[in-house]
Amino acid sequence: MAKLAHCITQIMLSRRTFILFSALLIGYSVIGMYLMYVPGGGDYWEHLAAINSFSSNPANPPNPYILTDKPTHLFTPFHLFWGVVSKLLNIHAFWLFPAIAGANALLFIASLRVFCRSIFRNESYALLFALTLLFFWIRPWAWSGFYNFGLIPLTLIYPYWFALPIALFTIANYAEQETEGWNLKTWLNHGLTCLSVGIVFVVHPLTGSFLCLSLCIKAITAQHKPTLNTIIRLAVPVIGLALSMTWPYFPVLSSLLGSGSFSDLGFAGEWLEFYNKAGLRILPAFIGLPFIILQLTRKPFSFIPLTMVAVVSIYAINYAVLHNPALSRYIIFIAFCGHAGVIFSLIHLEKHPLYNLAVTGITCTALFFSVPEIATSVWRVGPVIDLVKGIPPEGPRSNTAVFLRYSALNKYIGGNDVVMAPIPDSWQMAGITGCRVVGVLNSNPFMMDYFERKAATEKFFSADTSDTDRFAILSDYSANYLFVPTCHASIVSNFSARLELVYQDNESSLYAVKPQKSEPASRSID
Repeated sequence: MAKLAHCITQIMLSRRTFILFSALLIGYSVIGMYLMYVPGGGDYWEHLAAINSFSSNPANPPNPYILTDKPTHLFTPFHLFWGVVSKLLNIHAFWLFPAIAGANALLFIASLRVFCRSIFRNESYALLFALTLLFFWIRPWAWSGFYNFGLIPLTLIYPYWFALPIALFTIANYAEQETEGWNLKTWLNHGLTCLSVGIVFVVHPLTGSFLCLSLCIKAITAQHKPTLNTIIRLAVPVIGLALSMTWPYFPVLSSLLGSGSFSDLGFAGEWLEFYNKAGLRILPAFIGLPFIILQLTRKPFSFIPLTMVAVVSIYAINYAVLHNPALSRYIIFIAFCGHAGVIFSLIHLEKHPLYNLAVTGITCTALFFSVPEIATSVWRVGPVIDLVKGIPPEGPRSNTAVFLRYSALNKYIGGNDVVMAPIPDSWQMAGITGCRVVGVLNSNPFMMDYFERKAATEKFFSADTSDTDRFAILSDYSANYLFVPTCHASIVSNFSARLELVYQDNESSLYAVKPQKSEPASRSID
């Protein structure tokens, strides 16, 4: 048994094993993103729409969904970068998604190596840390910000998978070097840190807040630093936060100040959702809790234990007083500190006879909890049986099929055309064709009429709605096209005189809405 445990330890700490794992994860991310089956109401289509908006006009992107001058919180540096890439390559953003997933997976893997080298003082723990982060969960929340394997590859094109690695890189490299005086390299490093904080905060404010908190704690816990150096290091994340407020594509500060009312706008989940069975959901992360507590009894205090105290305090205060939907997701960072504590438990046992058994135990625990996570992930990629049967990636349920289906409409709609379509079709169609829609599935901090739009769309396609009311809804939202799935075909029978059929297939029809004689004809901008 001892020899087997020693062998497992050697394998798990091997650089070759880490490289193999990295290649498998990146490969699965790229291929899985291409084979992805429709994720339903996921933010997948919303990020596609935001990137596509930047691709159409990087300097002044149109709102991805509705005909308005108001921005969206997804006009971030991440979406801007990939929108520009899409424009330069003259390729739709949809076809970049496998590359985006692969790039974010690569960043994640690289950041773990650097983080382990800095925080754990041993980069050999990178594989075990990766397995802990990805698999030490019990039915976690399927929300943006969570980094468990079950959300891969679906969420790898989400901006938080870019923000998290950048945050880990920044934390790892901050306040690491002893300096005598302040030279150009020192100021350059601080400048890059400010830039990183600003970018991460705009891309994913929740991760950005954790980054700022972590940098402040690390500055305080850095050893043998003169007081002036500590003050400067504490100022760096504050300056980075201020830098984020200068982002020109949407008002970051007003978005931040309004976070408490996000639930009222239909934008964020209910804050209580992230307290529901929270301890059970992150239970595997508590394996490292005794060693974090042990570190808190010793001086000097170290970074991870103090960070755990800070994030638990924020999470608890939010439950008792603030009830903020964003801060309730600090459970993510409680789990992260717990996962880091698992690695600290191994470090604590390095010279103990039970070390190899501990590594083996952590490995087996990761394998055990990986089963439901892998199953969840594979289900999103598509039932394996379909691939075995030879159903191609372009099959009827794949995202590729969805993209090709709506791409057929590009000849008829786009630009400022407003399409009335059922909510699920609207959510997917906008990012593919570039059109505007009436109702959307998810809100954003600047969409004040979200519920009205959603209700109007649902009313339009209700069988009980009169034709007069339908005409009024089309007029209220300046809709000049109507997309009708076959299941709703009966609604157009009584007012077909106001419609002109421009496209039809086995699943749906697209109609141009004829203007009334008293109305000027709408012009589509292609």
